Amino acid sequence: AGFKRYPNCEGFGFTRKIEAELKALNINAFTSGNHIFQQKEIMGYFDELNSLVRPWNYPEDVPGKGYRIFRVNDLKIAVVNSIGRVFMGDFDCPFRAIKKVLADIQKETPIILVDFHAEATSEKAQPEKEAPAAAEEEAESKDDK
Repeated sequence: AGFKRYPNCEGFGFTRKIEAELKALNINAFTSGNHIFQQKEIMGYFDELNSLVRPWNYPEDVPGKGYRIFRVNDLKIAVVNSIGRVFMGDFDCPFRAIKKVLADIQKETPIILVDFHAEATSEKAQPEKEAPAAAEEEAESKDDK
């Protein structure tokens, strides 16, 4: 079939038409990034697109959901979307944001796919840098109990 360009979107954004064409190819889930709202028409129906996941660490009042659980055959698969901050915008820390919801997702399924949409390679390596801080926070919270 090959790659299809969507000239009405000029490579940015998402529409019902694009969703329908991609679902016809048996694609069950779509993640997004900083251009997801490029096509303004999506604002009116974003919450209705049950296959689309927007970055979890966007502000709470942004339409859509940052993760969804999909059923594929007998499997439940979580798809989490997160966006970096370097060259992208002033969003919540993507790593802390995912940590807040991870336990809830794991109650539903052990299969979790994370799409991290980021520009800077250094930010993509951030989880390793976060590990010591997370361990310290966990130790402090145990001390408080």
